[in-house]
Amino acid sequence: MKNKRLDEHSSNLIILIVFASALFILDKIFGESLKEFFYALLPTLVLIIFYILIHRRTTVFEDSVKELLETHIPDIVYLDNSDTIKAEFLEAVNGAEKYIMTTGGKSRIKEYLSAIEKNLEENEIEYYRIISGEKISNELYEHLSKIIGREGVYVSYTLHHLPTLLLTEKICFMGFPDPKPDEFRVCLKIPHEKIIEKLGRYTRIWHSQSETLKNKEGLEKIKRY
Repeated sequence: MKNKRLDEHSSNLIILIVFASALFILDKIFGESLKEFFYALLPTLVLIIFYILIHRRTTVFEDSVKELLETHIPDIVYLDNSDTIKAEFLEAVNGAEKYIMTTGGKSRIKEYLSAIEKNLEENEIEYYRIISGEKISNELYEHLSKIIGREGVYVSYTLHHLPTLLLTEKICFMGFPDPKPDEFRVCLKIPHEKIIEKLGRYTRIWHSQSETLKNKEGLEKIKRY
């Protein structure tokens, strides 16, 4: 993974150098008429350079976090692929036997939300959902509309931005914030019992300190924000 990213950076840099060289050669050939075009293009070149630098810093940071976690806490798994995250989430909620706890209001993975609904239908488990932030996705709204008010389903709302979590009694997933809005492509899979128990207590505290939603009318209120 790391070598691949370095190759990407090298390719971007080579393209930029070739592009700039081509402009320089054309300038020598065509003179003043091309200079005006070149000066007009300077802002674009600056943006390209800025993008390459930011992209490199982001990927280097992700690599360093992954290396640090895998070195000091070997059992933690670093996930940076949306399809893998989706598969892991489905496995987690399908395997939950006592509770499912989640935070956030932007979930759009229909299969994952449907799997939670199916587990609630078939088993007596608790389901906590703390909606955080100012928006709720259409998919999450439809999901909660089907189950809110049921016994064992606890839905609450807070304007505070909480860490993105998915917890069961067996596993914990903690999401990383993504530079792109509404994206979710990096998270940690944590199998440690003590961490799961502690985050479970925190989630219950967050729920108790948030606005409780008991029916569809409460969801409608958030939907209008």
